[in-house]
Amino acid sequence: VLLETWNSRGHTQHHIDLDEARYQLSYVAYHMMTRQTKRKTQLARITRSELLRLLHSARRELAELISGNETPSQFIQNIEHRSALLIQKGFEKNALGEREAVYEFQHLTFQEYLAAYALTHSCYPGATEGDDPISIISPHLTNPNMCEVIPLVAVRLPRFYPSRLVDEMLKQIDTPGLSLSIQNHMRDILLQLIADELALPTEKIDQMFKKCFAHYYCYKDRDVLRQILEGKY
Repeated sequence: VLLETWNSRGHTQHHIDLDEARYQLSYVAYHMMTRQTKRKTQLARITRSELLRLLHSARRELAELISGNETPSQFIQNIEHRSALLIQKGFEKNALGEREAVYEFQHLTFQEYLAAYALTHSCYPGATEGDDPISIISPHLTNPNMCEVIPLVAVRLPRFYPSRLVDEMLKQIDTPGLSLSIQNHMRDILLQLIADELALPTEKIDQMFKKCFAHYYCYKDRDVLRQILEGKY
């Protein structure tokens, strides 16, 4: 809804291309989500200089998708004033000890959706034409910050890829030395995929259930459990 209201009456002079905005914001959101490896209680923040650097990189790497009719500074200003998706959230001292503006996405849900969009539309940093989606997602499966992103991506993967994704998760969850909290994080994702009725063979679903509950795992999200009990699996 926020994306669609950017070009409402009163802003016709400075039209924002919705697709180009999504590509750039997704590029930034993905970077912010994946650079954190521990679950944060507050939204990730990014300095203005780093944000500008990312936008310049996005325009260079996604040149065929982004026209660059407005400067990165103008883009930041328009997004903040007209959608409040990405907003300035005060100042912090940078490495030089100087005060610098910092930005964050208004809600974590926006950031998670855009990070998933980056993965499904190949607009993440360093994306290339021959990228294998599972190989790109795989390093982030144990990242607690990606707990909501992975299911969003999984339901949009082409046929056969969801099964490969689950295989990779079942493999990683048994990694020697993996902490119980990370194992449970991955079980959370597996159960969400079952609740979302991801198209998978029955034997794969059985493997996921066994992996989740073989060690007396106590799942606390009753809404997801209700979805599973009322769903086709």
